[in-house]
Amino acid sequence: MLADPRFAGIPILAMTANAMEADRERALAAGMREHVPKPIDPPQLYAALERWLPAGAGGQPVPAVQTAATTDDLPVELPGIDQADGLRRVGGNRALYRRLLLRFAGSEADAVERVRAALMAGDRAAAVRHAHTLKGVSANLGIGGVRTVAANLEAALQAGGEGDLLAVATALAPVLARLRPMLAAVASQAAADPAAALAAHAGDLAKLRALLAADDTAAVELAERLAQATGHPGIAEVHRLAGDFDLPGALARLDAVAPS
Repeated sequence: MLADPRFAGIPILAMTANAMEADRERALAAGMREHVPKPIDPPQLYAALERWLPAGAGGQPVPAVQTAATTDDLPVELPGIDQADGLRRVGGNRALYRRLLLRFAGSEADAVERVRAALMAGDRAAAVRHAHTLKGVSANLGIGGVRTVAANLEAALQAGGEGDLLAVATALAPVLARLRPMLAAVASQAAADPAAALAAHAGDLAKLRALLAADDTAAVELAERLAQATGHPGIAEVHRLAGDFDLPGALARLDAVAPS
């Protein structure tokens, strides 16, 4: 695999969404030292890195991944969603996991429609991409039922078939129904008092303004977090603009929504 012998000692680890034994064997045959399948299992990834990193390269030992005690930031139970599995994949960060669930509820609500539209337009590659995204995101969040049918859909589309869109819609619908109250709670809180929703996050809004002014793309993630935390449509627009890398436009919109 390595044409230049200078790099022969560099360990290369494959990280792919293909988890079959044949996929692992192909990666090793290509010269990879190890194969780490997605969705990422943090302890497995850390163990692989520890095996191949030079002694002392890792700095402080990686802390054990723990799930924090239940708090009001997440419902006690979300049927169809394995919160313990999802939290393990984000290092027990409940606030992050909640944001990812809200993002899933917003971004994947029309996944079936996007696949169908891509097929009707003759764009099979886009249809496969949408199915793959749904598979990966649901797997990372512990939404196993959706992950399974999305994986089946992706495989069928790659093989030239149409796939079972009804199965995906059937698995996705109850999960979205359970997440919508979380979205609604954020939105209603902002609608009741938009100024208070922004005032509660004044510090982060100031950080966002500084990042945008510096053309720092770290603003995209912070804008997303603030959009979800405040439920404010103006901040959602800031996030959209930042996500399109129109950072000056995002800054102008932020100044209009939350003047400094």
